[in-house]
Amino acid sequence: MAAVRVREVRRWAREIDAAARRIGPRFRRPELRGRAGQYLRGLISRVERKNGWQLAE
Repeated sequence: MAAVRVREVRRWAREIDAAARRIGPRFRRPELRGRAGQYLRGLISRVERKNGWQLAE
């Protein structure tokens, strides 16, 4: 596996933030918008098995 460069990671983070902003209007409360962004980050994390409980943590 090739090493991931810092520039790529920053670009990925910007893309995740952009996706969170796109879905943000679906959530009325600001804290829920923030949680939705965290959920997206959890979905792409390196955890091998994901479930709702783990992502909520």
